[in-house]
Amino acid sequence: MPENDDINNETQTVERPPVGGDFIGTVINARFQIKSPLLDKGGDKGGIGEVFLASDLRLLGKDAVVKVLRPEALDSEYVSLKFQHEQEALIRLDHPNIVRILDAGVLDSGGPYIVMEHIPGASLRKMLDSEPKVTLALAAQIIESIGSALGAAHAQKILHRDIKPENIMLSPDEDAGYRVRLIDFGIARVTDSVTGPHTEVAHTVGTLRYMAPEQLQGTIEQTAAVDVYALGVVAYEMLTGDRPFSPQSTVDMFEQQRAGVKVKPTERRSDMSHGAESLMLSALAFEATDRPQDARQFAKALAEALRDSEKRSAAAPAVVAAVVPETMLPQPSAPQASNVDETVASVPHELSHDAAPAAEPTVARSARGKRKWAVLLAGLLLLALALPLGYALYRSNEEVAPVTSVSGKHPESEKKSGPSDSGPERFEYDLLALRPGGGTSGSNGAGASADGEKVVGAADVFDTGDKFRLRFTPKEDGYFYAFSEDLSDKAIKSYNILYPTPRREGGSARVSANKTFESGLNTFSGATGNEIVWLVFTPEEDSLLGSARGTAFASEGKVSGNEVAYGLSMLFADHEPAKAVSQVDASSGRVTVRGPEKRTVYRLELKHR
Repeated sequence: MPENDDINNETQTVERPPVGGDFIGTVINARFQIKSPLLDKGGDKGGIGEVFLASDLRLLGKDAVVKVLRPEALDSEYVSLKFQHEQEALIRLDHPNIVRILDAGVLDSGGPYIVMEHIPGASLRKMLDSEPKVTLALAAQIIESIGSALGAAHAQKILHRDIKPENIMLSPDEDAGYRVRLIDFGIARVTDSVTGPHTEVAHTVGTLRYMAPEQLQGTIEQTAAVDVYALGVVAYEMLTGDRPFSPQSTVDMFEQQRAGVKVKPTERRSDMSHGAESLMLSALAFEATDRPQDARQFAKALAEALRDSEKRSAAAPAVVAAVVPETMLPQPSAPQASNVDETVASVPHELSHDAAPAAEPTVARSARGKRKWAVLLAGLLLLALALPLGYALYRSNEEVAPVTSVSGKHPESEKKSGPSDSGPERFEYDLLALRPGGGTSGSNGAGASADGEKVVGAADVFDTGDKFRLRFTPKEDGYFYAFSEDLSDKAIKSYNILYPTPRREGGSARVSANKTFESGLNTFSGATGNEIVWLVFTPEEDSLLGSARGTAFASEGKVSGNEVAYGLSMLFADHEPAKAVSQVDASSGRVTVRGPEKRTVYRLELKHR
């Protein structure tokens, strides 16, 4: 028999009025007069309490919302504690995307109450009931708003634990279209509570289809990853019109979660990029430690990826279907039917970039045809078993995410001068270096910056503690990426992103012709030796590189041990020996890179001693 979508090991929800029909018309605290059950006004029903629409008699009858604890729940210590935690959570939180508390106290009957602002509009659930798929722009706004709200809650050591469309309110807004707010902290976990103990026994609380595996198991030690997971489910549902899992029971749900998402978002939504998909799927990882740990950063990155998808789709709608060779196109699956009721739940690491780790392989654009893709897939499988060599570990001092070490020998000593038949000029670059104490590691004084940084010469060597930044100028509009190989763990292929980063150009890889861009300032650290930096320019957005960017933003600047990392390794391996050639201007130290292909990949070797 299918289990109810409300999960609670301790109490059963009873559908009856909390204090009888006489409660209508009651005035609470000489201020709030009860008008009607909020359900009559199109609202959503609370899980551990009953919700009413009221008039604020002190503010000309302005609408307010009163939530009271159900009488049958008063005998439950756990339920009463959850109601106290909801009250405390709302008092602690002051955020534009979280409902505001106006008053709290105890009724004459002895039951506690909370008064909150009334939010005009409707829940996201009601919108999805009439329009199962929302636009990419609206989804981005909702995800970013809820992620910001969760970030504020998590900073206060509060886990919401019931993120779902019913608890996301949308109010019409002339400027933004909608104002998004998070409601119902009825099963929130409040660490360091001042109103009641926060020590909990194992309780399974939440709404089944939105519960993370550890929440489903009633694990006591839960983290922000439970809310990230639920936000991932909401994002999947908004964008595809269905949920990632269709369980018939709690056991079935757990097994489906363990097996992973079967129908990928892009199979149901063709205008969504693979980068956005990989971010979303990372939030749905089975293990909590494999998910993004910072809700705000994750939501911001996913929202940006969705907005980029919308821009790309609007600019070139016919190109989307041509990105993936026919043999690589996924086959959509029909949504599974389920008779699990959607009712309200009964009572009962850190992320330093803007996106989330990719969980699924991403297909890069290529003109090489089906054979190239077959080789790529075979290579990925072989590469996963290899033990690659390397040293690099960059650490960024300037960007939000640490980028672990670099090392250094300038490549123009190896590269040939670019002949006219080697392809058009793609970009120019140089490296600016700075030693601790103000010295420079460059032997060439040309191109010094106002900060004392100087262009590095061909024979320069970097010492531990030296700093550098990449400066480049594309010759046409397009997208630019810089990655360093980070193989401190020789069993896992890893890369660190040097450009773009969240504090540079808003984290966008898009660049303009003849405009100079710079990476952040990075410091040499870790093991020494010859190390590799890859510079990539593409005139059009590239799904593999976009996924790598999103993964790095969500994982402290690193792309490591997943399909995206192996995709990068195959991309770079395909361009060895280097097909792009360079030519150095002896007077300025600037290096001009030419490439025969639209996607120009350039290998830069540095030496770190």
